Amino acid sequence: MAVYSKRCLTEQSWDSPGITQARQQAEESKSDTTQKAQFLAASAPHSGDWLLALHVASCGHKLDDDAVHVVVALRLGLNLRSLTLLRSDC
Repeated sequence: MAVYSKRCLTEQSWDSPGITQARQQAEESKSDTTQKAQFLAASAPHSGDWLLALHVASCGHKLDDDAVHVVVALRLGLNLRSLTLLRSDC
């Protein structure tokens, strides 16, 4: 087990500089503060944990499609007015 842990740490140390550089380049490529904030929020630790959450219907709760759209839009930091414009075009 100790050999496996050392190997993982070594591979992580090899990958880390390239990943850090790619992340920095991606962050610097964002032109305005909104894009930068969305990138930082998406790349923050545990930002994707909500995708692993228990499905609401399996708990016995039911949300209609509009409620799900609003929840996802708020979580992603989207403008709700643009969401209503999209929904009215459908």
